[in-house]
Amino acid sequence: MVDHRDREEKHNHPSNLRWLCKAHNTRLGAAMAGEGRGRRTRQYNPGARTLAEYVQAVTQHRRGAHDEAGRIIHQTPKEKRREFAAEIWRRRRRRGTDRWTRAPF
Repeated sequence: MVDHRDREEKHNHPSNLRWLCKAHNTRLGAAMAGEGRGRRTRQYNPGARTLAEYVQAVTQHRRGAHDEAGRIIHQTPKEKRREFAAEIWRRRRRRGTDRWTRAPF
């Protein structure tokens, strides 16, 4: 990853740039955040765009599996996952399937 030595992203002179591995860049960012310096950048990871995409990913994903469905779930922003969960529960309440039942043994 490209890092700015003086921590100013607008200073793109070659003498101000250096390469860092992802681990060191993350560590440096965490240290700066702890000092109250720098700013967070956002990556664009859309995840599920619709409730249907999210539900499909959730039903296909198996816990602990590193699969495409898990990637979609984890890339969906937390706010969007909350929206989807609220909508799923609204629909379940309308159908009367919002009660938790113990599995028979």
